[in-house]
Amino acid sequence: MGRLIECDDQGNWRLKGLQWKDLHVGEALSEHTRQRIYGALCKLKDYEDTDLSPEEVERLNEWDGSQAVQATVKLQAEKRKHRWTPVSEMLPPEDKIMLVSCKTKKGLKSVNRAYYSAGCWHGSGSMSGVVAWMQLPDPYRPEEEEQ
Repeated sequence: MGRLIECDDQGNWRLKGLQWKDLHVGEALSEHTRQRIYGALCKLKDYEDTDLSPEEVERLNEWDGSQAVQATVKLQAEKRKHRWTPVSEMLPPEDKIMLVSCKTKKGLKSVNRAYYSAGCWHGSGSMSGVVAWMQLPDPYRPEEEEQ
């Protein structure tokens, strides 16, 4: 978003493209003045719609690139937890129960629970056609009631 305010050499600020004299009491509002004020109010509305305080905006501006990289790495790791991983790409940790997607005799895929150990899949049903695996989500834990 472009800046709305500009400063002159003496440090006096104004709405970009609008002279203070155009806003004096008793001056008729020209179409140009009306458009500049309306544009500024639209940008103010967009800013207020973010629900960020000026302090929060300053903190975001101070956020350095290393923090952004760390946040991206954490997000990617979290996404990997919740996606199917083809066995051709990587095998799961041994002896940990996973969801597995299996190819059936008819070519369809079914979902089962199984674990991988000593080079073999172990679980209910035919484990010969495991094509992908996914970590199980954490078990449900009800929120503790606030007292």
